[in-house]
Amino acid sequence: MTTKAEMKMMKSQVADVALVQRRRNQIVTAAVEQCIASYRNRPEALAALKAQLAKMTDELNFGRAVRGEAYMGLTVLRNGAIFRSRVLRNQRPGDLPLPPIDRRMLQRSGSPTGLLERLMGGKLLKHYVQLNGLARRDAGDPERLSADLKATDVGLENDHSFTGIYRAILAPVYANAGQVMVLDRARVLTVNALAGAMLIHARTGKYPARLSDIPGHWVDPFDGKPLRVKVKGDSIRVYSVGPNLKDDGGVARVELRGTSREDYDIVAAYPPAVAKKGGTP
Repeated sequence: MTTKAEMKMMKSQVADVALVQRRRNQIVTAAVEQCIASYRNRPEALAALKAQLAKMTDELNFGRAVRGEAYMGLTVLRNGAIFRSRVLRNQRPGDLPLPPIDRRMLQRSGSPTGLLERLMGGKLLKHYVQLNGLARRDAGDPERLSADLKATDVGLENDHSFTGIYRAILAPVYANAGQVMVLDRARVLTVNALAGAMLIHARTGKYPARLSDIPGHWVDPFDGKPLRVKVKGDSIRVYSVGPNLKDDGGVARVELRGTSREDYDIVAAYPPAVAKKGGTP
């Protein structure tokens, strides 16, 4: 049998698939920040970029992620024998790697056929129906969603039956989905505010001294207070306090690379923040 640590790792890998949308948003906002730096002296380009940013309202769709995971779980159950032979096999150092799956052997449609798979199918679908209900009920309230999902994960971990262990392997960890939504929201908001600040600088030659000088509504989604702005010489940082709810002076996470510290903010900056040599700032 697989160890508990191995099961958690597999669940995390499955959950990562559902967060592709978040990774896409990270790539887009990083690219926009680079564009802001490149066009810092071109007010017409910055204005056009800011107009496009205003249309970027798409957030992580948890309900869609749940439906995708339900489809993947059903696909695994259709091929339960193959799944069990690969996932439940105890891998030790020195063992030969598992051979590739013969795609001709896969069942691609219909209901699971084995008794265990049918039993698990009902249990797993019930779990996804519950998650979909949470997605609908907690829509627009990421904090409540995170709390409800954490309680759901605790229930999964406390089910030590064989079917419970099997379900725990298939059901991804979603407890931090609410926080991920807030992180994305903060990142998009800070990049928007930076574009506004750079547009003011391109037109006047000066950075805005206060957040209120930037047209828009700039409320930090983490603490409900205004975003912070920090100007130093020919540089500016607009930032959210982030998950630790503490103002860390506009230090971006990338600048802490190589450390386990959590003292960072969600930052949009000109020049863009980069990792410091040696890891520790």
